Amino acid sequence: MKTQDKTFHIGLCMAGAISAGAYTAGVMDYLLEALDRWEEAKKSDLPDIPQHTVVIDVLAGTSAGGMTAPIALAALSDQRTVHVNETTGGYQNFTAENKLYEAWVKLIADDMLRIMLSDTDFAEHGATSIFNSDFIDQIAHKIINISSKHYQPLSEKSYIAPEPEVCLTLSNLTGMISKIFFQGADNEAKNIPLNFVNKNKLLENDSAYISYNHRDYALFRITDNAYKNDGRIPVSFKKNASNAPHLKTLRDSAMATGAFPIGLRWRKVSRKGIFLNQNPLIGPPNKKTFDDEAIIETVNTDGGMLNNEPFDVTKKLLTDRNIHINSNHQDMTGTVLMIDPFPSTERNKILTPKNKLLLREIIGGLYEALRMQPLFKEEDLIAAEANNDFSRFLIAPVRYIQDEIHEKIVGAKAVSSGALGGFSGFLRLKYRTHDFQLGRLNCQRFLQNHFKIPHDTQNPCFEGAYSQAAKKNFLIEDEFLPIIPDIDPATGQKQKPEPFPEWPADISENIQDQIDSYEGMLADRIKLIWDGNTPDNIVINLLELVGINFLVKTTKILIFKDLQDHRLISDCPPSVDIA
Repeated sequence: MKTQDKTFHIGLCMAGAISAGAYTAGVMDYLLEALDRWEEAKKSDLPDIPQHTVVIDVLAGTSAGGMTAPIALAALSDQRTVHVNETTGGYQNFTAENKLYEAWVKLIADDMLRIMLSDTDFAEHGATSIFNSDFIDQIAHKIINISSKHYQPLSEKSYIAPEPEVCLTLSNLTGMISKIFFQGADNEAKNIPLNFVNKNKLLENDSAYISYNHRDYALFRITDNAYKNDGRIPVSFKKNASNAPHLKTLRDSAMATGAFPIGLRWRKVSRKGIFLNQNPLIGPPNKKTFDDEAIIETVNTDGGMLNNEPFDVTKKLLTDRNIHINSNHQDMTGTVLMIDPFPSTERNKILTPKNKLLLREIIGGLYEALRMQPLFKEEDLIAAEANNDFSRFLIAPVRYIQDEIHEKIVGAKAVSSGALGGFSGFLRLKYRTHDFQLGRLNCQRFLQNHFKIPHDTQNPCFEGAYSQAAKKNFLIEDEFLPIIPDIDPATGQKQKPEPFPEWPADISENIQDQIDSYEGMLADRIKLIWDGNTPDNIVINLLELVGINFLVKTTKILIFKDLQDHRLISDCPPSVDIA
């Protein structure tokens, strides 16, 4: 059987995570390391190494997940990159080159919140977001950039498919206009270009239905080849390559998908009209909305507003590459692997009918409905109910507490970056190092125990790939074989367990001192935002004096309580049950 017949394809779908992007980065680091080790083992003289091939074709993501996609490919394109393991210093003392670790763990300071509360952004950007977001620009320009000296083509990694695709979700606040004509429309009006309609507001009496699409996708192909007229913007990490100028578009899109609404600064993304017209994920197919050569600039925020877990998009992009994503393991040639640090988020309060339903409750209900509805995907829920569905897999945070009772914690409560709505990772380096290593550990357990197919499958991608000895080494629950074997290339056996990270709790005195240290900066930041967005009069100024003092004190209390409920304060038990 030919080698290509044993190639299995993966689409990575990385959900929004804010500072818990450190967890996603840890998962990615271990996944890529496992693939590296497997390739190394194949090249050795060791017997009984599984001989099938797994390649990554698509990396799609939102927010922190979307930012991680190009960072991972940039890391693979840098020949200096090493993985974060015990032989390279371990997750707490790592000093070598790894863009995933540098972007999500190191950042630019231990306590990032002090930088995010500074006022250095106001001169250029004004009062545009709660937090100073300049550090994101610094990291993006450093990480998604490779010198010619250190560049290596992705083709050197056999587990990366030729010309892999990257898709980043965007919430396009500018919107992309669509003009739909019904029967009886004025034929002349049909021929009026949309830009002319916009400028002259020719919307009346032409039987047109006008709508705006705000769900946007920045779609890229990593390649040195020319554009293929298919909506995938060609981009190269290689300096001076013909597609290198599009690296700025990729970088801007990565910052845009991570622009948490209101909290972090909005981002401008500029693309040629042809890239939007031909993008298969935006609007009706083959509908020319923009002039092909026009530069379209849009205002964008976090893609998680409209599609936080783009499983459907990942699946479509794989299907477009003639990869079969089927629930039946016998027929599939690929699958979607989702990395989601916050899969178990639940609504804080269920709104139910009663005689007196106050305005504040309705407003809260509207917010919850608008937040949760984009996450509801009926097709995925139905498929998830099937135990034998091999079209999708999930890596999510899991950790254990060893006290008098062995307790399992999953989802947002398992990562230390899950407090403060996902922003707590910016408080301390040790929160981010914990989550990075938990991601590595969870990925290892996932590969060894859960990312599997039946041992007797007749799928051509796997049939005959495992010898009898290899089956004995890697068999899972006596019934399954791993899709990606986690191999120690020195022995050909299963890789030894990753270290379990210590939960980074601290005593209340230290936590309170840190929170108190933000008081002046927090007050100054709130005042600048207030002054930049409100008129100047006596009543407003009086409200400002009272309001800022109240907001600062309330914020400090809420920070402490949320860290307490997240079990990050060792001498204060949580006030709520978080398991």
